[in-house]
Formats: sequence, C-alpha cells, structure tokens
Amino acid sequence: GDLAKAKPFLQQVIDAPGSEGDPGMLAGAYTALGHVMFAEASAKQASAGADQAARKAAFDLLESAVLQYLRVTELYGERAERSDLYDSRVSAARVFATMFQLTSDADCDAGRSAYRYYGAAYGMLGAGAERNQVGREAQEVKTRLDKACAPKPPK
Repeated sequence: GDLAKAKPFLQQVIDAPGSEGDPGMLAGAYTALGHVMFAEASAKQASAGADQAARKAAFDLLESAVLQYLRVTELYGERAERSDLYDSRVSAARVFATMFQLTSDADCDAGRSAYRYYGAAYGMLGAGAERNQVGREAQEVKTRLDKACAPKPPK
C-alpha cells in the first residue's frame, strides 16, 4: 500500500544480478511497477486540477506505466505467468484508455491500442463477471474511438 516504498524495492528486483534469467519474476516485477506508476499518475491527475504542469507530469507517468506493462506483454509474453500477462494486458488497455480520454479522444493511436489490449485480455478469460467487465470497458472505448477517429467521408 505504500507506493514510495514499493517502487525502489521493485527496481531492486529488476536490477538484481541474474534476474534476466527469470522472465517470470521480471514479468511480475514489471507488472507491479506499472501498477505503482499508474496509481501515482492517477493520484497526480486527481490533484492536478487546472495546473498544466501537473497534468503533463501525470501524463508522463501514464506513459511510464504503460511501458512497464508493454515490457511484459511484448518482451516476456508467454514466458510470463498467465496472471501477470493478463494483468499487464488489461492494465495497458486501461492506461491507453486513460490517455485517450485525457487527450479528449484526439489520440486515436492510444484509443486503438486500448481497444487492442482489451481484446487480448478478453480473449484470455472464460465466461464470467470479469470477462463481462473487460468487454464493457472495451465497448466504451470502441464507441468513443468510432465517434472520434472514424474516417470522414469525402465531400
């Protein structure tokens, strides 16, 4: 629960000699580090108000968080624990969705990335409440994406 204490510990795990030989451990550490950064970004965003510098700092933290998740999804993939892979996919989707929202749905690449990662996470789940929730979140992004980023018909 103490983000300030978790971050250096996770970095120590990542930097430990021999850690590169344990992709499962690294995937777990990067997933947790992404969670820490996402929580920091959310807290900073909530307190930023109209302060543009604070809003930019929150956005930068979101970018750092998504990089941690992408390390797991793209570098470790199937070598990661299934729970870490799912957690990183759904968390990456949520970060991208937040970034899409923060740009007033102007960053269509972030919106498309959110939808893609929601789909990847959704595909990992069996029927149930969690799958339904991920599906609803994906559909919300898809609706906003279609509205904001659909190609405009020629005049």
